[in-house]
Amino acid sequence: IGQMFNNPNGDIDTKMQALVGLMREAKDDVTRQDVLNRAAEIVKAHPKDMRAYVVYADLLVKADRRAEARDAYVKAARINPAMYEVWGAILDLDGALNQIDSVIAHADQALENFPNQGLFWYSSGSAHLIKRHYQQAVDALEEAQKLTSENKELQGAILAQLGDAYNGLGEHTKSDESYEASLKINPANDNVLNNYSYFLSLRKEKLDRSKEMAAAVITRNPTIATYLDTYAWVLYVMKDY
Repeated sequence: IGQMFNNPNGDIDTKMQALVGLMREAKDDVTRQDVLNRAAEIVKAHPKDMRAYVVYADLLVKADRRAEARDAYVKAARINPAMYEVWGAILDLDGALNQIDSVIAHADQALENFPNQGLFWYSSGSAHLIKRHYQQAVDALEEAQKLTSENKELQGAILAQLGDAYNGLGEHTKSDESYEASLKINPANDNVLNNYSYFLSLRKEKLDRSKEMAAAVITRNPTIATYLDTYAWVLYVMKDY
């Protein structure tokens, strides 16, 4: 192995795959750092080789160095933006790092290359929803819904977020319809039940339905304060002191 890495003319793929094997077998942090140092040297020697950056990023992920891994994937994407898996990894790491502005920026870049990929629209919509960019969230989530119609689990998640986004826009009929559609896919989605119940109670509409949903949630989650608070609020609105 050592001789192979000391050969400047050695094949990049062979070197990097050897490092993947070494990382897999590494038993301590010193060995893992040595593997990463070797990978960094290969990347430095081949700054325009996308494969080197991708494997280096993979190794950083295995070492739980997420921010560095994301940055390495971004460099790979700059060299070759036509790699779906690389953009997916970037967005996953942005989310894990809770860097919402980065999710939005990278989702936009991913969609320039893959405009028909519903997961990228979903990432964009979810991030815009967190930032309370409700119209942008609706636009992206509606596109995601069109492109992922066969994935029922994902459809349930998209509809749940559309419920939140429509509510943010004050489009209550569409919000309620989205929540109801999401609950048809997964009737025990506690987050949907909680949000739907709370928003109905704020409007003082369908309070029996609101109470029913909130009660179901705390039956399954009797120690989660957010859910207990929603149930208490619904009872308060109903004057069930």
